[in-house]
Amino acid sequence: MVIVEKDKVAEAVAAASRMVPKERWLEESREWDALTERVNVRREACVAAPQHITAEFVRLYTEAWEEADGDHYLVRKAKAVRRALEGVPIAIHDGELIVGSQTNHVRGGVPAIWGHASDLLEQLSAPEVSTYGYGEASRAVLDDESREALLEAARWWNGRSGEEIRRSTLADAGLLEVADDFAEARIYKPATDSMTGGQRGTDYEKLLSRGLDWVITTAQEKMAGLSFTVEEQDQYHFYKAVIIQCEGVIAWARRYAALAREMAQGEKDPVRKEELERIAEVCEWVPANPARDFYEALQSQWFIHLGQTLEEAMWAVAPGRVDQHWYPYYKRDIEEGRITREQAMELVALFIIKLNEIVVIMDGLTRQNAQGNLAQYFTLGGQTREGEDAVNELTFLVLQALGQVRLSQPMVTFRWHGKLYHDSFIKALETNKAIKGGIPVFHNDLKKIPDLLEAGVSLPDAREWVIHGCSEPAILHSSSFFRQNPTVGVAKQLELVLYNGVDTRTGKQIGPATGDPRDFKTFEEFERAWEEQFAHSAKVCCDISRVEWAVKVRAGPCLLSSALMNDCLEKGKPALDGGARYPQLISVPGVTSGHQNVADSLSAIKQLVFEEKRLSMDEMIQACQADFEGPEHERVRQLLLDARKYGNDDDVADEMLNRVITYTGEVITQQLSPYGKPNLPPTSPGVSWHYFHGKTVGAMPDGKKGYVPLADATLSPMRGADKKGPTAVFNSAAKLNLWKRSSVVFNQKFSPKLLESRAKLEKLGALIVSYFTRGGYNVQLNILDASELMEAKKHPSKYRDLVVRVAGYSANFVQLAPEVQDEIIERTWQDI
Repeated sequence: MVIVEKDKVAEAVAAASRMVPKERWLEESREWDALTERVNVRREACVAAPQHITAEFVRLYTEAWEEADGDHYLVRKAKAVRRALEGVPIAIHDGELIVGSQTNHVRGGVPAIWGHASDLLEQLSAPEVSTYGYGEASRAVLDDESREALLEAARWWNGRSGEEIRRSTLADAGLLEVADDFAEARIYKPATDSMTGGQRGTDYEKLLSRGLDWVITTAQEKMAGLSFTVEEQDQYHFYKAVIIQCEGVIAWARRYAALAREMAQGEKDPVRKEELERIAEVCEWVPANPARDFYEALQSQWFIHLGQTLEEAMWAVAPGRVDQHWYPYYKRDIEEGRITREQAMELVALFIIKLNEIVVIMDGLTRQNAQGNLAQYFTLGGQTREGEDAVNELTFLVLQALGQVRLSQPMVTFRWHGKLYHDSFIKALETNKAIKGGIPVFHNDLKKIPDLLEAGVSLPDAREWVIHGCSEPAILHSSSFFRQNPTVGVAKQLELVLYNGVDTRTGKQIGPATGDPRDFKTFEEFERAWEEQFAHSAKVCCDISRVEWAVKVRAGPCLLSSALMNDCLEKGKPALDGGARYPQLISVPGVTSGHQNVADSLSAIKQLVFEEKRLSMDEMIQACQADFEGPEHERVRQLLLDARKYGNDDDVADEMLNRVITYTGEVITQQLSPYGKPNLPPTSPGVSWHYFHGKTVGAMPDGKKGYVPLADATLSPMRGADKKGPTAVFNSAAKLNLWKRSSVVFNQKFSPKLLESRAKLEKLGALIVSYFTRGGYNVQLNILDASELMEAKKHPSKYRDLVVRVAGYSANFVQLAPEVQDEIIERTWQDI
């Protein structure tokens, strides 16, 4: 537990060694204070710290990989990770209680050179290197010695890394040329980021209750029972790799124990000396053994969270339902007087800050479609396995700590359901208002649990679903979600209809020749042409992605996640290779951005060209070709902008979006997944796909100018298109039939001045509940001041910790590309 002055222990325990009655959780939680002097110091250190890129982990990993040439790929991977963990420099920083970092810096990252060497070779050769965002806030610190060591490793890996294997395998399959053409047009994004782990998590409840020694013992017993048949050879290598990797993590944790003991010996401050001795005791015990108290639970989870990040040098590791798997340790420690509530608050706040110390070095394409994104999701609230409300005192404590620390990580989802304790919903809204940038986002059990049952998940497991990545559902102990497969946009295909399948940027025929739309006699002909273009794109993307997935299974097996995931040890297989209980949830297709622009374009064409005949098809196409430049083309644009638009409670416009979402989902579910089964309904993750895809989509018949961001998320109206207030937008979104979507993203923006009273929060809450009872999936709220956003763009150094909701994730505003900053500023401000 956290150490306090001894003469205050009795008083503190008397005041805090009790559980608060449920009816007082909301009122009392507002008085709980996570901002101790220690927390403020660590928060400021995190916000101010530069982002270092270091070479030692990569050097050790590469060295061990070379030495293990000839070993099974799983064993080779495990040996490389273990060598790196056993030798990478470590540090315990001033005042830390939860320890462990990617490097010996407060904020430092490791490039996944073994995943995409050619891209990183180019990045590391540039005069300035960025991490996972844009602007000065994402500028990396890279000394000459580390740069040269990383370049040497990148040159060795070039031709051997996952990205190069991906390309050579696509060439063998006869798909490389079309893959490159589609990538150039940004119909899809190559799986450069996914050649390493991608989005993942693990069974933290199992970790905390059993520890890694249990995993090692179980793997050893499984190995001893093998008969070494042909099939069992791969099982043997999996068990061997799991043992090696877990031993490496335990050794890494015990290095921190040894360092803490060494630091304690020279420490003059008796309080800090005792803290360091406690750190040593904790790190010697976990994660090898079961956690014995709240402190050990958080430290154990942090080691495994960080270990998963380091294993693939990748992002989007989900901490999961922390208010559930931490709660037994919290409750017992409070009731037995081993910890005070204030001490527990401090530990939670320190865990939150550690999540913000994570640094990833993305490949160039991923930095565009996921800029500023770390996607580390807490899931709070929801239901128990028995179907009861899962909200507890710790739910309120975590929300209060989040609202006080006010950082972009973790992202948080709050699961609503019909039996939810209402005060917790208000607490979540208060937290959203405090953080400003969409933390927490609100998700609906009434939509997601039936979807999971339909996908073959048991009811108790479905009730434990979490959010992963942006808005994608997962069962962390049985199906950690690893990647959208494929990631295909929907807007480019409408542009291809205008030009008979030709991409005007490149002059290439990348879509089928669906005819000159000037010759179409009916709107239905135009709509069928778009459907043909999308169906062609979707089939090609699914063909490509199955090849990419086969490479990914070998390049990024995610051993630490698999070691703690249901059925992987039983089957002797990694999660990605069929080991997880619900493999159908692991590789879910993603249909990413542009639905709203397509629907609004189709509505405008139907209304103006075919019904009202106020425009000819030729006038519209010429205006789009000219990017609406010139008085006549601008006149056309104004007509297009004034046409029916989704988001105004217009049944005709809303039904058009419904058709787009339904059709694209139907097409994807007709394709084969990497596991040879029909795909599940696709996700529509937010990320910054609207920026990524928008950069190659010209002017559209909805009035969108060329090569600017598309509409954000999935259900958010195009900026400026919604003119009738939030109720109209929510009504429009509620009309959509989401049975062909595993997830969608829906953003709204409010001024904090409009939500200053409990009555206003209740009104907003009622709007959300009404939407959820009509089948809505999620709602994300930016509660921001317009002037603050504009000031942050002008003076980024003063706003390094300003959090905004981008699409399916929250990020620091100053790490976003200027075009995305402007797009967020231009979104409609709503009133309640």
